[in-house]
Amino acid sequence: MNQNLNQDADNLKKKEQRIKELEFALEKLNSLKNPDGASIEELRKLYAKTNPDEIEWRIQDCGEKPDGEVWARLIPYIDARAVMHRLDSCVGPHRWTDSYKEIEGGFICSLSIYTQNGWITKEDASDKSQIEPIKGGISGALKRAATKWGIGRDLYSLEPVWATTTLKKTKNWKYAKTRSGKEFWWTQEEV
Repeated sequence: MNQNLNQDADNLKKKEQRIKELEFALEKLNSLKNPDGASIEELRKLYAKTNPDEIEWRIQDCGEKPDGEVWARLIPYIDARAVMHRLDSCVGPHRWTDSYKEIEGGFICSLSIYTQNGWITKEDASDKSQIEPIKGGISGALKRAATKWGIGRDLYSLEPVWATTTLKKTKNWKYAKTRSGKEFWWTQEEV
């Protein structure tokens, strides 16, 4: 019985939160004077190939060779600022909005674009990150939701690449550790 009451209370809280979100979205929409929605052509620009200067790299996997040297395999990604820039430049800063909901272990991003057919929302989630858990989790959720709009989707077709690594601290190179705790520095040449 208590479990049902708790579930009912949780469901009511969720409904109240959603109503607040919808009221906020309507208030934003009503504050605009007859906004023109983004066209199909503008939305297609979101799918454009990611510019090389927007691509960043992170370690997907790393380890040690039998000779003691370290290897690292990298995968590409874009950061949240690149996502916001793409949205601003393709559909305009006044035609998109994002909102976030915390879930167990992470966040859901609702990324909405005002189109000629009204507001369309696409959502995705991300775990909290190891470094700056809240900021990283929110940024991750935004990037994942943006992928549903086509932003950065081309990066999934890129193959992982090998980093140049060294065991000596090197200026302007990134620091990392293997699973066994061996410290190393790495860099990635432009692709």
